[in-house]
Amino acid sequence: MTVLPRPRRPSDRARHPVPIPLLVALVGLLLFSGRTAAQDVWRTVQIADGVYASVVEDPEIYSQFSNSLIVIGDEGVLVVDPRESTAAGHALIGEIRSITDVPVRWVVNSHWHWDHLGGNQAFLEEFPGVEILAHPETGRLLDSEGRGRFEDEVQRLVDRRVRLLETAERGTTDSGRPLTEEDRATIDAFLERDEVRRSALEQTELFGPTRTVDGRVALELGRRALVLAPVAAHTPGDLVVWLPDVGILYAGDLVEHGFPWVGDGNAFAMAESLDGLARLEPMVVVPGHGPAPEDRRLFDGQLGFWTHVRALVESAAAGNETTAEDLRDPATPWPDAIDGLVGRISPGAFPGGFDPEGAP
Repeated sequence: MTVLPRPRRPSDRARHPVPIPLLVALVGLLLFSGRTAAQDVWRTVQIADGVYASVVEDPEIYSQFSNSLIVIGDEGVLVVDPRESTAAGHALIGEIRSITDVPVRWVVNSHWHWDHLGGNQAFLEEFPGVEILAHPETGRLLDSEGRGRFEDEVQRLVDRRVRLLETAERGTTDSGRPLTEEDRATIDAFLERDEVRRSALEQTELFGPTRTVDGRVALELGRRALVLAPVAAHTPGDLVVWLPDVGILYAGDLVEHGFPWVGDGNAFAMAESLDGLARLEPMVVVPGHGPAPEDRRLFDGQLGFWTHVRALVESAAAGNETTAEDLRDPATPWPDAIDGLVGRISPGAFPGGFDPEGAP
């Protein structure tokens, strides 16, 4: 476990994956060869007294594995996003027990994507009476969309295994290049890793919330209070977790390393929500994927991008001609990512935004 410096106040991806050419996989996934069968991809870091984040730092894979937040109080432990599978959830419980003997009383699902809630089962097994808290839309969308996507991911791993075995038997890449010994070692390691993950997912049953949260809720953990607040942006049922005494915000997938995925959300609402969250003046914003930052620069960068998008949309609504090329401002992150957003920039898609004045 690593302790980060004290926070300072400043002045469909792999989880919804698409197939990739094997040649790219062989080049880009060499780092997988060192992964252990136990899928030990997470690292636990302390970000404040009694507050920890379990994060994936490897840029080759952090889009595939979600982060978790651990908040320890005298009355119980609260966990946000208990990983993707029952096995991964049990591993997270082991991490928690290495830190504290206080039992977990609350698990929060930041949204309905399975990589953030597959570990619910483990906590229900280990902590009788634990509450699984989520927005009502999380339960609804898990049933209508999430379980199907979860099954699709298992099938994707099965299909990829077939392709990799065929490639190994053929002895060449899709482009016809003979496989090197390094290529074969990478294929073997990748097959082993996928098999472990597929097995873990197949043994996972997805459980939805036992208690829904459709408004701001203050929770008293004993020596620590926090706020759960609904935000409709990455999905219609996002929940963020705000710890006002230490200035820490767990933003889920409203903030993540790399371009934030909005395939189930709304780009305009992302701008509105991040702007409202910024007014809380968080010192540290923990993302849904990737390393735990020591400050809020990642948050500010993504806020700047979505603010730029919002300004251009408002300009277009006022009758000014706005094109996708106008959106590609090289001063913002991901200037070339806008084409996939154009159809999702709609202020009325669903209620968005976060009003900090309404928080308990």
